Amino acid sequence: MSYSLPMRAIKALRQKPGAPLFQETLHNILSASTPMAEKTRLLDEMDTSAASLRALTERWRELAMLDLSPTGAFFSQGRSHAGIACLWNAYNAHSQVLDKSELTPQGILPKSTISRSHACVLEAYEGFFEETITCNRRRQAGPSPQQGLNLKEVARVLNAPTLIQDACAYFLSHPQAKVCDLYRDLGVQARTAERRFAAQGLSAIQIKRACAISSATRYILWADSSLSHIAARFGYADSAHLHHEFRRATGGIPRRSTAKPGKWRFDWCSAPAASFQETTGRTRATPHFFLHSFIDCVSHHVLEFAHPRPGSLSPPIWPPFVRGLSAQHPDLACALEPNPTSTA
Repeated sequence: MSYSLPMRAIKALRQKPGAPLFQETLHNILSASTPMAEKTRLLDEMDTSAASLRALTERWRELAMLDLSPTGAFFSQGRSHAGIACLWNAYNAHSQVLDKSELTPQGILPKSTISRSHACVLEAYEGFFEETITCNRRRQAGPSPQQGLNLKEVARVLNAPTLIQDACAYFLSHPQAKVCDLYRDLGVQARTAERRFAAQGLSAIQIKRACAISSATRYILWADSSLSHIAARFGYADSAHLHHEFRRATGGIPRRSTAKPGKWRFDWCSAPAASFQETTGRTRATPHFFLHSFIDCVSHHVLEFAHPRPGSLSPPIWPPFVRGLSAQHPDLACALEPNPTSTA
């Protein structure tokens, strides 16, 4: 896996108050990956004491609640071990990772000798996956692109400047608009607006791209729409443009796969998901294999929603920050409810 969430959590624990959290969140949407050298350094410096691991877990949960990247959207509504394993193993089989560990029903199995800190991260991942699945299985409704936070709401939660919140609101409402349209709506000259955004460590085009990919991802995963329709809806030149942005945002899932007439088979998974059409009743309009590989992970979740399994995990202890979010956003409240002993 790209280890984006744990690496961000480790760095967040070291940040001073007032750190630009929204900027870091936005950059994660555009490219949810961490360079190998940085991952190695952070793991080498990681404190593995019990208190530090508890703090890391709490920060991890907070960041996961606000993760609008493609993998964040996938985890936000997924409820199947098989689907998460499909995504995890795709990353580790074809991307540059510290260890090509495999996610199995017995847990995450490293392929080589790993450090104590690395083992702690893998253990935390297992706990995160279990809590995510348990929370999502409590929802009565199926996955939907309307569920969850959008970038404007994340900007407000993280107390981003009004200029950034206004830009997020504009591009979410007008996904096909250009940056110059935003400047005109704000009533400022282009140079002046560019300086104001630069002072916040961002640019208007980055906000536009983040709004587009975070919104398009939900429709790619959870809506009955063709890629060309989604691309046109969210301001992309064509489906190939959307494919390129999606691939960059995920941090490296492979895009090459094998197709046969009338049957899709993806070569990065030893036990492929049920075919997309069999599972969802939908057909793929264009052969963008990378997007389709990612979408096939969702087919596990669709099957799991139709035939949920009982859960018996203890309820997570959510930090006050997340409890405050749940009071404002009902979609997050399910994470704080007592865990049922079974799921209908």
